[in-house]
Amino acid sequence: MLGRLAFSTAPTVVVTKQRPSSAHELSFGERQTRKPPQLRCTLTPYEPFTVRPNLTLPLVVLGLSGVLAGAGGGAGKVFAVPVGLLGVFLVINAGLLLRFRFGPDSIEVWRRGSSGESQVAGVKDAALDGYHYVRGWHYDRIEYWKLWWSRFPVLFYFRETESYDGRGSIHFLPVVFDTQQWLRGFEERTQRKETQRFRY
Repeated sequence: MLGRLAFSTAPTVVVTKQRPSSAHELSFGERQTRKPPQLRCTLTPYEPFTVRPNLTLPLVVLGLSGVLAGAGGGAGKVFAVPVGLLGVFLVINAGLLLRFRFGPDSIEVWRRGSSGESQVAGVKDAALDGYHYVRGWHYDRIEYWKLWWSRFPVLFYFRETESYDGRGSIHFLPVVFDTQQWLRGFEERTQRKETQRFRY
């Protein structure tokens, strides 16, 4: 009877199924499913605003024309005429005809008067009543910009790569707008900051 009984002296091995420590360490026959990562946009839309006009530069030009006409002699009077016409041109454009608006994704140019093109949908700004949209440049297509000069702003320059089928163009704008608002819009919304070197 003892010959028919068999006792096993081998130790008992208990197999436990452990959770993989990483996505690559999977158990036999086990397939791990991953959920797609939840992406959250961290970009905040910019609040649109219309830049206030500034008549400082046009009035200075008109004053210079008066000085040339009164104390410049014959040659001064000759130069006073084109300088005065420039001052009048700047006053009309800054005070009446043009407005610049920093929209959600682009800098917009608006012009007073009726046009075949209707206003941009969703734009509600009392400062643009009577104006129609002319054109704009997207912020991410502006490469370089510079202001001359910080103490007495006269001219603003920027280059963009959106005009002429992506070839881009350079633009020179007389400073007939609020400089602080203008620089704030460029510094906050464009990827390229002010460059010390003139690029064309």
